[in-house]
Amino acid sequence: MRDECAKSGWEATLGAAELAYSSTGRIDGASLSVSAARIAGGASCINYDDPIDLSVYDVALSIGGR
Repeated sequence: MRDECAKSGWEATLGAAELAYSSTGRIDGASLSVSAARIAGGASCINYDDPIDLSVYDVALSIGGR
């Protein structure tokens, strides 16, 4: 966190840590770095309009995909 605070600032890093923990239950360097950079840059949260549907992967794997 020290290195990320130096790059993105305390508030952005803290917000990134809170977001990572509430979303995944853990905090890792990659999530912290990407989220803190987005927050520090003023980017809003990513919201997807379409529901997530991974069924296409189920079909691909059922017909022999790897």
